[in-house]
Amino acid sequence: MAKSKNERPVPINRSIGSWRGTRIEIVGDHVANIPAMLSIAGMFAHEADGMTITGGLAHLDDALGGAVRRMRSDGIFEGRLGETMVLSTPPLPVRADAILMIGLGDPADWTPVVMRSVVAVAARRAIQLAVSSVAFAPSLHDSGLRGRIVVGAEPAMLTGLCGEIEVAGGKPPEQWVFCAHPAHFEVTARDFALAFNDLSAPC
Repeated sequence: MAKSKNERPVPINRSIGSWRGTRIEIVGDHVANIPAMLSIAGMFAHEADGMTITGGLAHLDDALGGAVRRMRSDGIFEGRLGETMVLSTPPLPVRADAILMIGLGDPADWTPVVMRSVVAVAARRAIQLAVSSVAFAPSLHDSGLRGRIVVGAEPAMLTGLCGEIEVAGGKPPEQWVFCAHPAHFEVTARDFALAFNDLSAPC
């Protein structure tokens, strides 16, 4: 069960649907702010075009006292594609019971296929950890990928998640939340809803 924290404003959210018993939602908030048994944050090996991390990933890094950046710079977690690291019992103000960092590789190599594989790995780890609730932040905008570069990310993420649930060797999470920046919430929610409707066998 997620740790109890002080009350805060309820973020905007939208239900996308249910897949094999997993409720899929979009929430317009940073991943560190969302109550969950497991928060998952994507991180590249470096930011695009020499930028620094912003948004939800920077917020998570600040909440962890700079640990996210330090892990990468010290080579503890390098952000290689599919690389994972679990951080147990993160401190306040993080609202999750544990954090899973997952590598996105080189931003120059990013494609929707990469995002599909990353979410599949994340879902597999969540199932292995037997958590009932997950908050997932792709961190694409936070790392400098924006605009047309990230077209196709939402259907790729849903395909990765639902495909892994289909072949799960354990019980999948009851709730899976995709995090979206509030400024992009309506567009992101629309794209997720359209992608979910295109899936072949929602239930």
